[in-house]
Amino acid sequence: MSDQTLSERYVQRGHLRSRLTFLTSVVALIVLLALVVLVILHFYRLTESQASEMLGAHSHQLANSVQLWLDYNVKALQQLVTQPQIQSMDPAVQQPILAAMDAVYEHIYLVSTTDLNGLNVARSDSATPIDYHDRVWFQEIRDGAPLAYQVLVSRTTGRAALVISMPIRNLTGELIGVGMLGANLEQLSEAVAVTRFGETGVTYVVDAEGRIIAHPDPAFAVEIVNIQDSPVGQKLREGREQQFSFVDAEKRKWQAHIDVLDNGWGVVAQQEAAEWRRPLVEFARYGLLLLLLGSLLLGGLTYGIIRRALAPIETLTATATAIAQGDLTRTAPLKSADEIGTLAHAFNRMTAQLREAIDTLEQRVAARTFDLERHAAYLAASAEVSRAAVSILDADELIRQVVDLIRERFDLYYVGLFLVDETKTWAVLRSGTGAAGQAMLARQHRIRIGEGMVGWSIANAEVRVASHAEMDAVRLTNPELPDTRSEAALPLRSRGQVLGALTVQSTLPDAFDPDSMAVLQIMADQVAVALDNARLLAQAQAALEAERLAYGRASRQEWERLARARAESGYVGMRQAEEIALLTAQGEWTPEMRAALRTRQSVVGQQNGMPTLAVPIFVRDEVVGVLHFSKSEAAAGLVPGEWTREEITLLEALAGQLGQALDGARLYRQMLLRAAREGAIREISDRMQRATDMRALLHITAEALNQVLGGSRVYVRMGADITAAEQADGGDHDDAK
Repeated sequence: MSDQTLSERYVQRGHLRSRLTFLTSVVALIVLLALVVLVILHFYRLTESQASEMLGAHSHQLANSVQLWLDYNVKALQQLVTQPQIQSMDPAVQQPILAAMDAVYEHIYLVSTTDLNGLNVARSDSATPIDYHDRVWFQEIRDGAPLAYQVLVSRTTGRAALVISMPIRNLTGELIGVGMLGANLEQLSEAVAVTRFGETGVTYVVDAEGRIIAHPDPAFAVEIVNIQDSPVGQKLREGREQQFSFVDAEKRKWQAHIDVLDNGWGVVAQQEAAEWRRPLVEFARYGLLLLLLGSLLLGGLTYGIIRRALAPIETLTATATAIAQGDLTRTAPLKSADEIGTLAHAFNRMTAQLREAIDTLEQRVAARTFDLERHAAYLAASAEVSRAAVSILDADELIRQVVDLIRERFDLYYVGLFLVDETKTWAVLRSGTGAAGQAMLARQHRIRIGEGMVGWSIANAEVRVASHAEMDAVRLTNPELPDTRSEAALPLRSRGQVLGALTVQSTLPDAFDPDSMAVLQIMADQVAVALDNARLLAQAQAALEAERLAYGRASRQEWERLARARAESGYVGMRQAEEIALLTAQGEWTPEMRAALRTRQSVVGQQNGMPTLAVPIFVRDEVVGVLHFSKSEAAAGLVPGEWTREEITLLEALAGQLGQALDGARLYRQMLLRAAREGAIREISDRMQRATDMRALLHITAEALNQVLGGSRVYVRMGADITAAEQADGGDHDDAK
């Protein structure tokens, strides 16, 4: 047998309801699982794309800032080296210009000129001239480079610095010296720090030699860190913009983006992969976290902006503090028309917008809360109907509770339940709420199937809703329900049949939206299934009771036949010396035994001064005999005097075991008799098959039947007719006896 056939047989085992439930659950589980996986994958791709875009944006932003900063310094140096005073290479003339430039640019700590031997000609700080012939920035210009950069630890400040140098040429274009400026990298690091993002997001600048020259961590300003051999340094050497991921020495995974500047520097923006992937883990709590984080962010930003913007303004301190603490009714005073007044006006406008946003948010929250409460009420009502459908077996009681529960939970004007009668012609009202329902029940209200909303719903097995009852063409007007403004009829469907319909009515128009109708239809289906199950249960119980009564009658007749066939009516067990003697019972039954047989219960009495006990013997709920006990004062193991509850319970249990054993013995005897009959038939059949002619066959048949029937006379006669004389004298012409 193939695997497919085996699987089909396995799926088809069990009840249809169980199989459908199992298959539907499996399909739903697979679909839901696929949907969840697709949503997670889509969210993952979206998050990864956003993280990549964010890294690129921060990297581009910092790259533009760094390039502007470099261009700014290069232009300043270019203006310096083209001035005639600088081209004169006269220290006395150059020094004031260098000092003035140093004073104008705060981030520049030194401006100097050198001759072609690398020795200072003039310095902005008037310090002793220094020989710079070993510096790269000098050597590159001397060798003909138009511009040179060098990141180093300054001899002047002792901190990481950037030196930019350019050639100084005379009017004929001849190289006569080198001009340089030394810039502190703190300003560049401050620009880098501004671009920080997220919890682990960081941007920094790496020079062409793989050294970090600007970083938001102040520790990098003291010592130049070389990352040439790191994954970032290796990617930077490729000299192109790219995005990649890497694992650092601490086993943390990062996502990074590199922008390469014209001078070979790299601008790196990186973020831990765990941070941008965190939303995947928190996806299930996204709504709550979004609300919480939004509230915190709004409060934090408002408080931070107010505190930072209005800190120097003493007149606005009290107002800013009150608003930051949540008092949105406060406004900033407008005392002037200058920048402070403009700021106060903008602040007041922002506060008003915030109040409006909060008011709108409260309205949305209230509306959402109302929807959630309504859905919760629907679910609670559905759960109560489910419990009633499972726990209540009486159909009438179930119907009454369901209609009252639906009317109460959905705040309806009227709820009624109709069931189809046996003729399949009428839908009869079985329960209705309120005085109108009682009145209609009293007059046995019914609706022809196919007429009215209830009849239409039963005939078409569909829901029908009249949002405006007076405008529905099918609906029948009921004078006992004059205030109905909207009505819905829902079919009671179970196992492909419509058992009836549920009518729900409200005093409000448009009272039944799709959500409420979906819940009501679920309730109607649950009630229909419960009613159908109750009907099937009643049929099964009736069949079981009929089978039990039939078996009881057969069992009782068999025991009566056995009792008539036996000479003994019972047995008596008596102690003689050290042994128990079993004797045949003599005489009539005692009154206690007859009472136990009649009442089917144990009966206690007295006989010759001794307590007696009669216990009925049951076989399949039929009394087939009675055990009679007498207790003497010297009975071992028994309490002297009256029978105790424990002793009666013990003897009743013994009688129950005896009944089972007797029934087993009866069944065993029947089995032996059946086996004996089948053996005799088989023996006769074997002997008949060995006969060689017709006379031998008839002789064997008569002889075998005579033996089996215990010596009875057996006649076997061949022929279509016999005469009256032959019938009278039992003639044996051509007979076998």
